[in-house]
Amino acid sequence: NWETEDDSLMCASTHLTIFSAIVDLKKQLECTNAQALWEGVDELGSATWIVEPPGIILFVLLSSACLFLIGARLADSHFARVIKWQDTNFVVHVPPCKRQPLRLSYCRLACIGLLRSCQCSTKSMIKSFKAARDTDWEEFFMLHLAAIGVHSVLAVRSGFAVQTLRNHLWNSSGWVHIDLASVGSPKFAGQIQALHKEVPQAFLTFFSSMKFTSCVWVLFRALHPVAGISFHCLEISSAKRAKLTTDVVMGAMAISALFFSATGSAISTRSPAECAETRTSALRFVLVGLFSASLVSIPVTVVRHSVRRFFVDINQLGPQTMQRQLQWWLVLDVMFWISGSIYSFFCLWYLVLFSANLNAADHWKWILSCLALMLRVLLLQPLAVSILLTAAAAMVRLRRPQFVSEGHPRLHLNLQVSKPAEFGRKVGELANRSVSVKELMAFWGTLRPALRTVSPMPHFDPSSSTSSDVVRQAVIPLSCKLELPSSSPSPPVTDLSRHDTEGSASIEALSGTGVAYATMVAAGQQRPPDVMVTHNWGNIYSHLFAAVIAESLGHRTYASTAQRLADGQLSALEVELGPARLQRRYWICCFCVNQHASICSTPHETDSHGVHIEKCHCLTKKEWSGPDCEIDKFDDMMSYLTDSVSTFTQMVAVDVRFKAFTRVWCVAELVEAKKRYLPQVLIIHSDGNLKECLENVENFDVRDSQASVEKDKERILAKIEDFDAFNDFVRQLLLARDGGLLTAAMALDFGGGIFAGESVNAAAHVLVDVAELPGVMG
Repeated sequence: NWETEDDSLMCASTHLTIFSAIVDLKKQLECTNAQALWEGVDELGSATWIVEPPGIILFVLLSSACLFLIGARLADSHFARVIKWQDTNFVVHVPPCKRQPLRLSYCRLACIGLLRSCQCSTKSMIKSFKAARDTDWEEFFMLHLAAIGVHSVLAVRSGFAVQTLRNHLWNSSGWVHIDLASVGSPKFAGQIQALHKEVPQAFLTFFSSMKFTSCVWVLFRALHPVAGISFHCLEISSAKRAKLTTDVVMGAMAISALFFSATGSAISTRSPAECAETRTSALRFVLVGLFSASLVSIPVTVVRHSVRRFFVDINQLGPQTMQRQLQWWLVLDVMFWISGSIYSFFCLWYLVLFSANLNAADHWKWILSCLALMLRVLLLQPLAVSILLTAAAAMVRLRRPQFVSEGHPRLHLNLQVSKPAEFGRKVGELANRSVSVKELMAFWGTLRPALRTVSPMPHFDPSSSTSSDVVRQAVIPLSCKLELPSSSPSPPVTDLSRHDTEGSASIEALSGTGVAYATMVAAGQQRPPDVMVTHNWGNIYSHLFAAVIAESLGHRTYASTAQRLADGQLSALEVELGPARLQRRYWICCFCVNQHASICSTPHETDSHGVHIEKCHCLTKKEWSGPDCEIDKFDDMMSYLTDSVSTFTQMVAVDVRFKAFTRVWCVAELVEAKKRYLPQVLIIHSDGNLKECLENVENFDVRDSQASVEKDKERILAKIEDFDAFNDFVRQLLLARDGGLLTAAMALDFGGGIFAGESVNAAAHVLVDVAELPGVMG
């Protein structure tokens, strides 16, 4: 159906065709108030509009925004005084796996990632769909709901923002390990450490203790864009968040004013009669509201991401990384405030012109529009999100009561903590032994002192001495007898024959007996470890020590660290580690098992260097089995530490030839940690030897594994019911495409892109951040 008008051919049909949308869009644009920018200046001379409702609303909005920004700035000042946090704390030694690309590199990698996603092959898409299909979505959403609930409860209690708690304390994947913020700020580290004990209680509070209204109120406070300004966030200051919030509100009001002629009668290029059809359409009113909120929130979200702080390696940009990065952040801040001020001035100027030229008959309509906008942004949106999350928590209580009462292994919040008595006294003793990085450095200093004559192992060679050599020639002799200067009093120590803290004995009382090296350096104090180290005694000891340092620094390989140790750069490594990392505690069987209770009196004739090994003549009773045996309780000890130490992690120090995966004890510890969802970290020698040793792992058979004591192998194999199933489990643990330890170490991407679970997990975190911006979910 066609018609001609002014000698032009037009389609007379205005429905079910694209011409209908074009005609409707043209009508919408003609009914906007854009001409107020150049036609409405004349009305500013009249002082009457200032005392009219539109002018009063504008004055209240401007005053509230100024007070909001001032309050946010005061909150930043208070946070800086309490935590003593500055931008310099973001420039530290950052592990390669946690480094982010800077400036042009970021843009380049972003473009490459976008191109790769566009060129995604059909095969990789099928794999992604299969991964999404195999995902337990109910469990996935429960884990993220638990994270949001716990973060909200802790945010109200502690004053830290949800984003900060997620990045530096705990999230849906468990505890945050080697937090760089805690390393850079002892004050912040102390507060985060104090919150560790509150996470399980916050979980129970969110799902069990709080009533429906109380839960809604906690979520509303934690996620509200205005109330959230009082919460401290490391990544982005309160002042910037307040500025972005005011930009969203003012921008949404400006767009609503621009399209006000489509929902009410105001100045326009066409008469109100011609716009009558448009302003009476409720659907178009909703679409304009959604369009205005989205149009404002999208660029604000991009700006929020660009001005946030993140950790930068101190050598990432060369020797002057600190100065260059601080200058770059200063430039970004100046650009943020200048561009933000221009944007706010433009929105305010347009709202002033619009208010001055608004017809008196439309004042009440504009008041209703402003009230509707403010209610939606500051009340309805956060309230709706809070009610939905609370209803979801109630649904979880009904559908998954076990999740509410016991937690989930992936969260590492086993709420049914076992008591020491359930595991036995000896398990409790083992679980409370550890050595810190600083103590390991001191031990290294005894192996390689300035005067070689005072070393317990003068023939120690960093390039070839094994862990077994060091245990036999240094650890056992050093821990055989505890001595103190006669002038110093003997400090009390916990009775080593009991797990509880009742009773004490002096160190001198232990003279002539042997204890674990960790007990000796701790003076009998109970010190649970942060990390359990899985390794084989045939590995070179310097590689074991280098792997511990690499894990503490967050590195994935230890070859360069081992070379620095061999070159005598122990002091430089100590400076790089810093005070916080030096106190990180490790459970290493060489030091934490009392060797005098088992192997000290039955050494080999010589060590790997051919040097004779002296037999230990201590009076300690040897225990090869039974309740006092220490070498058959590793699985119970791991269970106990998993329940009692929130950040407990397993680290696997892999030797150059990957023989660790042929040792029966190492495999048993790996499987036990996997079953308990314990975080596992693989530290390898270098990337070069990784692919060469994959064939040995692919052909793994537990029946071919080895042990120093044949009875140990027999005892472990006796616990395995199906050897083939166990072998498959170990191969999946190491080589699985999604989450395999070796796969992660090689950084292999089998699908050509990000796995479905990882992408959705990242999207869930982004949605929580975006939900804090007003107007996004309009």
